[in-house]
Amino acid sequence: MPRGKQIINYKKLELVSVAAPESALQAVEDLMVFDARCLDRETWHELLRFLPELTRIRKAWKAHFAVHGCVSCHRKKTEYGAGGFCNTCLHRITIRMRSCFGKVQAGRNMADELAFITRRYDAAQRLFNQDGSV
Repeated sequence: MPRGKQIINYKKLELVSVAAPESALQAVEDLMVFDARCLDRETWHELLRFLPELTRIRKAWKAHFAVHGCVSCHRKKTEYGAGGFCNTCLHRITIRMRSCFGKVQAGRNMADELAFITRRYDAAQRLFNQDGSV
């Protein structure tokens, strides 16, 4: 059976159960440990500037790889890529994730979304910066 283009089933995506993090800190750690692996190099370096803890996370993934092998194919005698993956698996999964990201982003108007977020931020700033006189 030939493989065609896979279309993201958003109804199925909404049914995926996501465990709630124990705390905000846990949510950030989970994001950095697992979701930041497929970011482009420039974004990753910006994150490292703001969150130097990520360097420890990178070392922890490398240590995990040294003991357990690649988190995907479990090979140990291969070149390390990043995020616990060997270079081959990292490349394969990064391509898949970028494709999925592109599909999820399709049809979104980032300028409108950013403007909406900015308006909410500006409103919050006005509320917090009031000197008590209304």
